[in-house]
Amino acid sequence: MPTVLPAICYEIIFSVEIGERFQNAEWILNLTNDAWFGHFSGPQQHLNQAKMRAIELGIPIIRVANTGITAVILPDGSLSDILPLNKIGSLNVTLPARTSKTIYSVFGPRNWLLLLIAVSFFCLIAINYKKFNN
Repeated sequence: MPTVLPAICYEIIFSVEIGERFQNAEWILNLTNDAWFGHFSGPQQHLNQAKMRAIELGIPIIRVANTGITAVILPDGSLSDILPLNKIGSLNVTLPARTSKTIYSVFGPRNWLLLLIAVSFFCLIAINYKKFNN
């Protein structure tokens, strides 16, 4: 059985927390109640934030919403199956496979500053190298 990372309701919107708990999960199960959003843009925004977690980590997300948008989110952020807003029903799906690891899943949410500094350093070296060789 693949390792699952549970994310209850709006936990899925917090990139750092999900990234820290991620470890070796092969998929995320997001159980949510979007009833308090009503018919405004909230359910779509909540879904879009879940799509971002799938892209960041390179893993599929099964999103189950009692009144919101239920969907299978693939590792590239696309939707393979969907049950629209306020639609009663069920989905019978095959759990999609995880893609290769992403930079975010390898380095984690807290190491972006180090990566930014390293890339900036190498860019400065490249710029200075061109200046001195021209």
